Amino acid sequence: MAVQRRRRRNRGDGGTMDSGSAEARGGRRVRGWLQRRWLTGPGWTGATVAVAVTALALWGWRAAEQILPGAAAASWRILVNDPLLACGVTVVVALLLTGVVAALRRHWPVPFLAVLVGALLLLVTMGAGASRTAWLLLCVVAVTTAALIGGAVGGLLAGGSARPGRGRVVAAAVSAATVAVVAAGLAWPGPGADAPDLLAVRGGEAPADPSARGPHEVTSTSYASAVPGPTDHYASADVTTSPVDASGLISGWRSGDTRSQVWGFDASALPVNGAVWAPAEGGPFPLVLIAHGNSPHADSDLGFAYLADVLASRGYVVASLDMGFLNTSVLDRAGGIVGADRTRAWLVLQHLRQWAAWQEGGGPVAAQVDLGRVALVGHSRGGEAVAAATALDALGSDPELPGHDLTTGVTISSVVALAPSDGLVPVGGEPVVLQDVNYLTLAGSHDADVGAFAGSNQYARTATSDDTVKAAVLIHRANHSQFNARWGRYDVGLGLSKHVLDTAALLAPEQQRQVATVLVSAFLDHTLRDDRAAGTLFDGTLPEAGWLPDTGYRVAAASGERGGVIGFDDAVVGAAGLDTSLGTVPVEGASATVAPLPLRVGTSDNPALHLSLDGGPARVGIPVEGLGADARVVVDLAQLSAGGAPVTVHLEVTDAGGAVATCPVTGPDGIPDQLSGQTVKLAVLQPTATSEPALQSYAVSPACASGPGGDLGPPASVAIVLEAEASASVLVDNLGVVP
Repeated sequence: MAVQRRRRRNRGDGGTMDSGSAEARGGRRVRGWLQRRWLTGPGWTGATVAVAVTALALWGWRAAEQILPGAAAASWRILVNDPLLACGVTVVVALLLTGVVAALRRHWPVPFLAVLVGALLLLVTMGAGASRTAWLLLCVVAVTTAALIGGAVGGLLAGGSARPGRGRVVAAAVSAATVAVVAAGLAWPGPGADAPDLLAVRGGEAPADPSARGPHEVTSTSYASAVPGPTDHYASADVTTSPVDASGLISGWRSGDTRSQVWGFDASALPVNGAVWAPAEGGPFPLVLIAHGNSPHADSDLGFAYLADVLASRGYVVASLDMGFLNTSVLDRAGGIVGADRTRAWLVLQHLRQWAAWQEGGGPVAAQVDLGRVALVGHSRGGEAVAAATALDALGSDPELPGHDLTTGVTISSVVALAPSDGLVPVGGEPVVLQDVNYLTLAGSHDADVGAFAGSNQYARTATSDDTVKAAVLIHRANHSQFNARWGRYDVGLGLSKHVLDTAALLAPEQQRQVATVLVSAFLDHTLRDDRAAGTLFDGTLPEAGWLPDTGYRVAAASGERGGVIGFDDAVVGAAGLDTSLGTVPVEGASATVAPLPLRVGTSDNPALHLSLDGGPARVGIPVEGLGADARVVVDLAQLSAGGAPVTVHLEVTDAGGAVATCPVTGPDGIPDQLSGQTVKLAVLQPTATSEPALQSYAVSPACASGPGGDLGPPASVAIVLEAEASASVLVDNLGVVP
């Protein structure tokens, strides 16, 4: 019996050994089969590893810039899904390719090809930044050079027969040189911009420096409902406010979700937080609220401290509003919120209501606030939000939020939009229209975010009255981000992709913010304090002054009643000229069409008269009704195409006796050329047009015209005459007579 048990045990042992041997033989057969189908070796292994490491490094660089301060763990949990997805695709591709090579009985580098597909998927879906073409080229260069260099290094490390041949070594050397050239190009700031193209009309008496600090000592304080998770500068707020319920405006933000866990609240309890700069005593002072834009940068509300501090020293109470919890961020990768842009406008009104409540019971500052003189300033999406908030305040309600009273009890006198977006927040289903309010918009020729002068649309949709003014200023070499001191110099892109932007073309950050400070301060002084000297900056001319950076500007401006001005919105080209709301306007010597102004991206909401000159003079008549002794002829002009032939313009006045006299409108240099705006380092990679026509305003008194024998008699006809030595195309808008 014992012998039998030993035999059975031996057979059992033998069975175990036979099983292990079978598994080993099976593994060897699989490896052998894969070796016959998969092309591998030190070179392919090196290439595979290099491609994977390169893709992960570029992803990690971009991911690191998306981490929310104070929410690193939540950020990484969301971001890591990208490489995990790429890994999953890599495995699937490897299995599919293995099946293909088995069916075809071919020998392919399956691991390398699978990793290559996964790496390219990870890279091309990361976000292109300023130029999709540039980013795709960078992706191709990155994986190609990584593969060639990695393959050569793998062979060299293995030695022996695996050492790469001369051809592979040369390819690796060329790849290394390519990497060096591309890296140098990305580190290079860029070619820069052309020399400044200044206004054709520059001069006049300069007002006192609007950016100079005023006589008031400035105190800083804050108010808050809650301390947002990723920030801490409201942890010791001086005044506590009640949160507001925006759940009727926002969807996709629920209690307990990732966004709520990070921020510490949901849409039903948005905080009313603001940082305040104010004169230490005295008043009453105008109130200025500043709404920042949409950016993952932390503490965007503090990015306007440079402007708020100067304004407070000059006698304004300024509050910069915290809306960072509405910004697009890595949290939106886990499911974004809908309604954030409309909520920005609504939240501005909630802040105004809070200030109105403080007017009754004491607020966060000792100085008195004059709620009859309120200005709203916004940047980027905040710039659109303040315009929408003004329109909603005038309505007193939001058609998309029935039953909610939005009246604030304050008087919004002025709206300022820095590089605003447009079209994201309609009111009553239509684009925002502003009336009985002063409006200023600034933008940069090198804006790579919004991509065009979108604020010019709102400018066109703002109607002036007897005591209001509007202005639109395009600033050469200004970009989108530098208006906010926390946003840096790169408008778009994260990680590697942002380095295709031409930062050498930009104004220094301090210069761009100096322009903003000058123009915003002057506009508020003019519209809230009736400082007429400050208002001269918005009549189409800019002074030669050391406090205004020396760059190109295009200034469109309008004020007062404009009943005698043709805007061409409803103009129709007829046989005798243009049929307009003011009658028929004769056009001679040029073909005429009416069409929207082209922008760098798309077209504007503003129709204008397009004139095509064939080298001879062209005349456009002006109705003479209302042309009194103190009246002015006004017109907005722009070159339709960059680099067009110079076009000079003069006013031609003819009296009843047929005597004719002229006076210049543009000056000898003619209508200024478009401001160049190439945002990327190589023109071939520019995704949009490199410039756009920006209207420049001119105003001329007919009294400047005198005939050969002296003053003319009463004008019988008035026209602007355009002259060019070659074919040219010109835009004409807002032509007519103002008292």
